[in-house]
Amino acid sequence: MPIGFLTDAQRRSYGRFNGEPTSDQLARYFHLDDGDLKIIGERRGDHNRLGFAVQLCTVRFLGAFLEDLSETAPGAVAFLGRQLSLQDPSVFSNYCLSEARWDHASEIQSRYGLREFTDSSARFRLNRWLYALCWTGTDRPSALFDRAIAWLITHKILLPGVTVLERHIVRIRTRAQERVWLRLTQAVSAETKAKLEALLMVPEEGHVSMLDRLRKGPFLRSAPELVRAATQNRRRARAWHQFVRVEPCAAYSSSGSRSLRNDGQSERNKANARSQASRHSHRLRSQFGSNRAR
Repeated sequence: MPIGFLTDAQRRSYGRFNGEPTSDQLARYFHLDDGDLKIIGERRGDHNRLGFAVQLCTVRFLGAFLEDLSETAPGAVAFLGRQLSLQDPSVFSNYCLSEARWDHASEIQSRYGLREFTDSSARFRLNRWLYALCWTGTDRPSALFDRAIAWLITHKILLPGVTVLERHIVRIRTRAQERVWLRLTQAVSAETKAKLEALLMVPEEGHVSMLDRLRKGPFLRSAPELVRAATQNRRRARAWHQFVRVEPCAAYSSSGSRSLRNDGQSERNKANARSQASRHSHRLRSQFGSNRAR
């Protein structure tokens, strides 16, 4: 599976605001409870209090701290400003240029129990969860990527770089696929393996394998072309049986053919008997109707 499976839009929106948050998202991720207000009240200056609140709620919503705080959605800043009873939310622009933002990010991470992606216990739990999804489901890599982001945010784990998470999902998915192929190949008998390998062999005087010949369908969508392709594939299958020295199945053996012909003859006899009985019944009904009319 290719490593780069994300689109450009997914890469741009990773760990960033993609438009204004909805009212439900504001109520869920940007609401400040009493504990939050107590911690925010320890800051000096309106710009520090608003900036601390923005970083706190942003990491709850996005799962990462923004490198450029000016990319924060204006609606989210105004929503937090109203909760802090600030008259001028534009002071947030002063906070974006201050050095205190880096100290606040470290404090938020320690006081709210946020963990890095490199944490061994967090990676172990994520690996088990992703492996179970890959083993029991058929989700596309992009869908697994979105579900992994939601899982990390829910468990308070900071998002890594976009390529780090992308490659991590590829490794887990590849590991699950290899286990599936291993389980399938272990259940195949030696005789079946020999037959499958013979399909890939190219004859000495040929240029393509038997598998390439068999999987070629008709070139034209017509009844004669379908008949021609079926006849050609049947000949190729017989030639392949001779090539690998495997006896044809019972359906194509002489005894199997006789049994099939006998079964077909009995079915035709039953159909003829039913047809004769139907015609006899129809004649009786006709005679009975004519007698009543007389």
